[in-house]
Amino acid sequence: MLGHNCFNMGKRLIDYTAEQFIEILLNAYFHEVSNVRPNKKPSINTEFLTRKEAASILKISLPTLDRLTLNGDIKVYRIGNMKRYKKDEILMSTKKVEENKYRRGQF
Repeated sequence: MLGHNCFNMGKRLIDYTAEQFIEILLNAYFHEVSNVRPNKKPSINTEFLTRKEAASILKISLPTLDRLTLNGDIKVYRIGNMKRYKKDEILMSTKKVEENKYRRGQF
């Protein structure tokens, strides 16, 4: 491997073969991408809720839950043909839903 710093060794661009140049570009690209992308692993302990469970926690009806989902206020995850909600996201959105619950004319 040539590494992503090999241009600093005094060689001119024309001194590299096409394969070496491609390897340099790929190494530099992967080095930059690895610095930008977080190394966050998905939580294995994520608990998913059914529509009924989510609506019960939020104290809203199923049609209201559907409307909030369609509006993008609450994120839904599809597992096969089933809709599921992350429990932690539902609990975080409880306050937001309560604030919007009593507004009139905003459907």
